[in-house]
This record gives sequence, C-alpha cells and structure tokens, in this order.
Amino acid sequence: MNNILIVDDHEIYANTLSSILKTHNLNCYTAHSYNEANDLLVSFDIQLALIDVNLDDNKNGFHVAELARSINADIKIVMMSFMHSFSFTKKLETLKPNGVIHKDDKRFINAVKEVLEGKEYFNYAHSGKLNKLSAREMEIAELILADKSSNDISFLLNVSSETVRSYRKNIYTKLGVNSVVGLTKLFYSNGNEF
Repeated sequence: MNNILIVDDHEIYANTLSSILKTHNLNCYTAHSYNEANDLLVSFDIQLALIDVNLDDNKNGFHVAELARSINADIKIVMMSFMHSFSFTKKLETLKPNGVIHKDDKRFINAVKEVLEGKEYFNYAHSGKLNKLSAREMEIAELILADKSSNDISFLLNVSSETVRSYRKNIYTKLGVNSVVGLTKLFYSNGNEF
C-alpha cells in the first residue's frame, strides 16, 4: 500500500482529502506545518507528498518539498494550490515536482494515481498577463488573494510591510488593476486563461 503525506495548514481540507484517498486504498498521513511534515517524513516511508504551496508557517510548501527530497530522493511531489493560476514557475523549474494541481480539480484522485504510477500531472496556467510578474510578485499576489494582510505577508515572507506594499503597487501596475477586487477578477477570469 502506498503511503501519502498531505501537508496543508487547513486541517479540515487535509483531513477530508485524507479520508477520500483512504477510500481508494491509499494510506495517508497529514501534517499541518513544516515541523510536522519533517517528523512524518523521517518516521515513515512516504511515496508521495501532496503539499500546499501556501502554509501559515515561516516555511512555505517549497521548503517542505525540498525537505522531502532531502530525506527521500525518490519521493514523488505534487504541489497543490487553490489559485487558478499557479505561477511559481522559477521555483518549479528548480524543484521539478511530479505534478501541480488545483485543489478542487475534478480529476484529483486520478491525478494522484497517475503520479504514483510514475506519470506527471500539471493543471495550471502560467501564461499571458501573469508572466509579467516575478516569482516573488506572484507569491505575494497569491497571498493577497488568500486574504492575507500586508502585515501577514510581511511576517510569512520575512520582509518589511513597506516592501510588501511596494510589491503590491508593482503588481497592480504591471497587471493594470487598482485593487484586490481587480486582482481577483483577473486571476479568476476565464477559468485558467490569463
């Protein structure tokens, strides 16, 4: 039986996903932080890690993915996000995950099975207007869309609030929007077409 680690700071989501995957004969462990993930990765032979990109922790999902690969070079990694535009492309190029998936993808279970079989699964858009943004700007834009304040983002990314406000201004300018509402409309307009 395959062991899957779900790393997501939203406990209800992680536990629900775990319950669903268990009905498909998959053994699941859940972690809600970097440290919990570390403990489970060291304690169990995990074949697949499903990792939320944005954790309410000083460590984001990419830190967890790097940790997982350092513990088990053969582990399969799938990065998860609720954002329709998953766009940490520079980090993805370095990490080379086995998949990137939208958390409410209707094919989620099939995607997990495909990755366990050695295939890859990617269902995100990263083109068009959003290519104007740097990886850091996209990270901040996604945190803004996750309803994080400038102070929250400042804490999560270990930068000053003023730096976050400067990034926010640059994001709005590059994308031609004036507010969070405009940013939200852009991210969710036309599904995945940006």
